[in-house]
Order: sequence, then structure tokens, then C-alpha cells
Amino acid sequence: MKNRINVLILVIAASAILTACSGNEKESVTTDILKDTTVDKPTENNTEEVSFVTISPQVINEAGELEQTYESDSFFMGITGEWEHKGESSIDFFGIEGKAVEMSIVSDVSGMTESLEECKTQLCMLYNDMEGYEVISVGDITLNGREGIVINYQFEKGDSIYQGRQLVVQDDKVFYVITFLSLQDEFTDYEEDVMKMISTFKIKQ
Repeated sequence: MKNRINVLILVIAASAILTACSGNEKESVTTDILKDTTVDKPTENNTEEVSFVTISPQVINEAGELEQTYESDSFFMGITGEWEHKGESSIDFFGIEGKAVEMSIVSDVSGMTESLEECKTQLCMLYNDMEGYEVISVGDITLNGREGIVINYQFEKGDSIYQGRQLVVQDDKVFYVITFLSLQDEFTDYEEDVMKMISTFKIKQ
């Protein structure tokens, strides 16, 4: 369990790096609310119910060839416009010079959970348990034929509000975590290009 929590914290850390460093079609289903999903959230003394808005399943197909292709040891992804690869360690980062926007990819994550549904629940609970964080909506995705999940969330840092979208796709027993993060009032400015790039994400065989 300790290893699982550490991995989940690494995934969340990838979604918050921007706050320390920053000074084809848009999705139309983010407002298509179907129901509330209720999960149990452990507390010290009891278990309380927490509901997350669930959006309809999304199929994300490749938007077409982009200007550049980034290749890591484990995946390919197209890059468009002013976006560029910013470096890697255990996490690949992409961004636009001088802009408070970022995308990160954590590759080959193991030990996180055994299923996407469990991953969805655990990440939502952890986000909602972090000070200033709020899960907006969750849902299931298919990204170029691979099953996955999406979590839309927001959080406050200082005087700023950030919005994030995190996609998790599964490859056998490992996961790939793609996170898009920007200032909330600029999120839609970058959303179309980011989703185009994500649509080209492919895991090497």
C-alpha cells in the first residue's frame, strides 16, 4: 500500500510542477453530465461519501500528423505550434516558452493499482483530500484504441487558480499518465492544441 500511495503522489506531483515554475476539435463532452459517481473516502474516524460528476465516455482518435514528433524510450507523440519538449527525468515535460502552461507524461508506472476504475477512484480521492484541490469531473476514455480514464480538476495556489486535465491509459500492467495544466482562465486557449497532441500519443510495442 505504501508503494502504491508513493506512486500516486508522483502522479499528482506531475500535475503541480507548473505552479512552482510558472510565473482537431475541442472536446464537447465535458459538459455532458450523465450522473454522479459515489466513492468511499476514508477519514480518521469514519468513512464519508464523496460524489464526482461523471462525463460521458470519450473516444479520442488521432487528429492527424503534426509538425514534429517526439520519441521517448516508450512512446511517440506529435508536437504542434510553439510547444516543445522541455526535458525529462522520470517525467517528460512539454511547454511553451514564457507561458504558464505545461503538459507532462509519466511513463511505465507500475504498482499504482490493478485496474483503471480503482485508479480513477484513488486519484479522485487523493486530489479532493489535498488542500485547495477540487475534482470537477471524471470519465472513461479510449485513446487510439487503449482504454483509459480522464480527471478534470482545479486548485488554488497563492492568488492563482489552475485547471488540469489528467488522462491515464493502461498498457498491460503499467500505466501512462498524461497531464495538461494551465491557469484556469487560459485553459481553453491551449485546449485544442493539447488535445491534438494527446490524440497522437502512442505506446511503443
